[in-house]
Amino acid sequence: MQLSFLSYLFRRFPLEYSFAAAGRYGFDGVEIWGARPHAYPPDLGAGEIADIRRAARENRVRISAYTPELLAYPYNLVSPLEKEREETQQYLARALEIAAELEAERVLFTLPHPGYAARREKVLAEAVQRLKRLSDLAQRLGVKLMLETLSPSESSLITTADEAQDLLERVASDAMTVMLDLVPPIIANEPLASYLDRFAGRLDYVHVCNSDGASEFHAELGRGVLPLQDVFAVLQQHSFDGWYSIELLSPYFRDPELYLANSKRLMDSFLEN
Repeated sequence: MQLSFLSYLFRRFPLEYSFAAAGRYGFDGVEIWGARPHAYPPDLGAGEIADIRRAARENRVRISAYTPELLAYPYNLVSPLEKEREETQQYLARALEIAAELEAERVLFTLPHPGYAARREKVLAEAVQRLKRLSDLAQRLGVKLMLETLSPSESSLITTADEAQDLLERVASDAMTVMLDLVPPIIANEPLASYLDRFAGRLDYVHVCNSDGASEFHAELGRGVLPLQDVFAVLQQHSFDGWYSIELLSPYFRDPELYLANSKRLMDSFLEN
């Protein structure tokens, strides 16, 4: 079991601040947000990658995952626009190369909303072909292409464990895995064990937050409808032994170190018990 957090929480600071905070509060790793001002793929050359590796080394933390931004303009692998789909495939290919250079084992990806005019099966069929090519590249680079399910307000494609399993089976690559964000299962009214049972051996990453039970909002750990102490008990009973990565977004940008310190204290308490 290892603790990490998504650097997006520190989006109003340079990426180096995330590594310093990780070292200061005793985290094992940092999940790098692949967007400006942190680590946008087109901005990263050999020098920038060396700087990131140095920051990780100096603060004695690992890079738990590389997470290029896919839930905001201008990237969407299932966009209605062919040009955007093609550019997103290239963007993800570069993200895989960067992850390999950073010695990060995972690149997280999502399939956002394809637009209301889209035909689901047609969209997925093309996405599968693109993901096959990306998975082949990931295999060669020794990196995992890690799928995250979304809430229905964020996507109409992959929002449940069943849909995630279907996509993995269609792509049929050992380089493609799945992760668990604690919000989508509660919104989809499915048990956490749906992920833990289906993806045994292929799930080693969890996004930790709490939930309001009604939307995609990622709440601070001490506030929400999820009994997190028991969530971790379920994970451990199902032999989960991977990364717990805290994912807090807005409105926590206003004081990220405060909420990171709070999260670490609560995580230590939950896992100790």
